[in-house]
Order: sequence, then C-alpha cells, then structure tokens
Amino acid sequence: QMLIYLSTITENGKNRYEKAYPAGILYMPSEVMEVTKGRNPSKEEQEKTFYKGYRMNGLLLNNEEVLTAMEKGLEGRFIPVQKSGDSIKSKSLSDLEEFGYLKKHIFSTLKTMAASLISDDPKILPVEFSGGRRPCDYCDYKEVCGVQENCEVKVIEKLTSTEIFEILGERYGEKLD
Repeated sequence: QMLIYLSTITENGKNRYEKAYPAGILYMPSEVMEVTKGRNPSKEEQEKTFYKGYRMNGLLLNNEEVLTAMEKGLEGRFIPVQKSGDSIKSKSLSDLEEFGYLKKHIFSTLKTMAASLISDDPKILPVEFSGGRRPCDYCDYKEVCGVQENCEVKVIEKLTSTEIFEILGERYGEKLD
C-alpha cells in the first residue's frame, strides 16, 4: 500500500510534487513495545530499549543527504540505517533504478488486479508464505471473502532484497550487477 502511495505521488505529483523522487517507505510499529532490560537497567539501557520500540522498518533511498534528513546522526535509532565512519550500513537501502523497478511492478500489478475485477470470473487467490503460513489463518473476515481451506493459493517465497531486485531488473530493465 505504501508503495502505491509513493509511486502515485512521484508519477502524478503536479505542481507541488512534480520534482519528487522516492526517498523511501517506512512502517512504524502501531503499538508501543515494552521491552525490559533485566534488573536495575542504566538510564542509557532504558533509553536504548525505549527507542527500539519506535524503530521503523522499510526501504530507503541510498542517499546520505536524504537519510540524514530522516535521522540526524544516522544512529539507527528511528530508521534501519547506521553510519559508521564514512560508511552507511543497512539492508534497507535501494537506488533510484530499483525504486523504478518497484514502481513499474506496482502499476503492472494494479492493472492486472483491475482487469481481474472487471472480468467475468475474478479469481480468489490467497497467499501462503514459505512454511505454510497464511494471512487467512488469523483474519477476522475470512468467512466473508469466501476463501475455502483447500483452495488454490499463491505461494510467496522468502527472498532477499538482492534476489527481488534481480528478478525485477530482468523483468523491467537492465540486469543488475
């Protein structure tokens, strides 16, 4: 959903956002995590634990100026990025080319979904993650949507971001090195 919003703004941001480019998408925990650190934790340990509950997860543009605007000092307190000396460490960084692949994939997926919805026979195809986990298993609305226990599922493999961008690069552009 966040990628749809980001892609839409960068694609259609007339006037105010016409020069916009993706800086990233971040998900913030919706509930405060209570993490304890043994008996009598120091003030520093308490603070570190407190901030850990507010650390966001997502995908960010590999651009130090943009990242520093998101978190001064790049200590990894709020965003999944840490600066050590001159290097920036994170598994959550992508370049503009990779964001472009994601944008093309998002719009392609939306077109496919729209075509399916207006067709005479829209298909219900729930997802299943590696290991057999299904979001349907804990969904409060599973009886409403009509998903059956033995219906066909789309298996989602666990891939690294490198593997994902290699696949998208082959599909939508040049192969990544």
